[in-house]
Amino acid sequence: MPKAARTRTQQRRLEWALLALALLCLVAWLSPPQQMAGLNHLVQDLGLRSLARPPHPDIVLIAVDDRSITSIGRWPWRRALHAQLVDVVTAQNPKAIGLDILFSEPDLDYPLDDALLAQALARSQRVVLPVLQRNQAGLMEGASELPLDVFADAAAALGHVHVAPDGDGVVRGLYLQEGPASAPWSHFSLALQCVAQNAAARCKNSPPTNSTPVTPPHWTERQPELIAYAGGPGHYPTYSYIDVLRGQIPPNAFQGKFVLVGAVASGLGDTFATPVSSGARLMPGVEVVAHILDSHLSGIRLKAAPAAANIAFNLLPVAVALLTLLFAGPLTALLASFGLGLGTLLMSMALMRWTGWHFAPAAALLGLVLAYPLWSWRRLNAAAHFLRTEMEHLRSEGLPVRNSPWARRGDFLERRINAVEAASRQLRDLHQFVSNSL
Repeated sequence: MPKAARTRTQQRRLEWALLALALLCLVAWLSPPQQMAGLNHLVQDLGLRSLARPPHPDIVLIAVDDRSITSIGRWPWRRALHAQLVDVVTAQNPKAIGLDILFSEPDLDYPLDDALLAQALARSQRVVLPVLQRNQAGLMEGASELPLDVFADAAAALGHVHVAPDGDGVVRGLYLQEGPASAPWSHFSLALQCVAQNAAARCKNSPPTNSTPVTPPHWTERQPELIAYAGGPGHYPTYSYIDVLRGQIPPNAFQGKFVLVGAVASGLGDTFATPVSSGARLMPGVEVVAHILDSHLSGIRLKAAPAAANIAFNLLPVAVALLTLLFAGPLTALLASFGLGLGTLLMSMALMRWTGWHFAPAAALLGLVLAYPLWSWRRLNAAAHFLRTEMEHLRSEGLPVRNSPWARRGDFLERRINAVEAASRQLRDLHQFVSNSL
């Protein structure tokens, strides 16, 4: 190999090594999900939508809806009505009842209703009540807001109903354990499963009572998990609260099922933006609980991929693309980069379904987008430098290289190509002249 060719080869490999090192370092640094959260959330939402499935047959909702509000009156309702509802549902022998309504203060207007509700909870032994984290003016942020002691003692279990919205306000995950560091609460869905599988007494923990506030530093969040939504809002069979009270439901509507009771009426209760919400439609909190319960009953558990696995997932396609750029032609490298990008997207969604790990592929996609143009720029720059150098060599050797007007048209690379083409034509003419002369 001529010395000049060896030099160019060494220069090309050095430039490729520097580009590969810089690009792989950039991809590794951007691999954590929070680094490119917007694009990672977009891919994550596509993966979550791909997990859509029919509703679990053991989940049914009772909705505090607008029709019930119109029939019964404005919220909050008398607790005697809730006691009646618990008795009606318990009579059909459900697995567990999730009453997603907080009873943290006594009913001063109807004090006897508290006793009626507590008795209904005690008779049922299947009711789970919610726990909240105080975050209101005048209250200590980070303290547990529990049901009244009379309700907490009568309930089969308590569970927190918090979710963990991302920076864009969309609810994609939660913590399965939240609360005081010494005794965190299990999520509402886990408490329902515990009641369905065990005696009620085994599903209770003993954190501080209502009168013992927990300061913010002691509030803990453990076991993060992504929510494998089964579908959009209104995905589960739902009965109106007023229809249940009136007995206008099938006789076995709740038999052997998890029954979730919560507010879905306009302006009542928590509503959340979710990856599966269509348009501006929000999902009531009780439906989010239903989706979490569904994923656990269906055996679908999603978590963020470990940091090392996520970095390797992002580096692999970029490394393959860089090797393709080094050894393959421009068209092959372009098609390979496009194919690797599409494959990375599809693989991230497939691995979510197969392994339960969510990978954040935004860094890999950025690396694939940058690799081809950066390497093409370096090769174009090397080509232009080579053409210019060859023209200078021709002139330095005394060859009659003329600059024709058309050779000065176009961009810098086209001008160099035109100049070399003109010189080549002159050399061919000179060769023809010498051959004819000889």
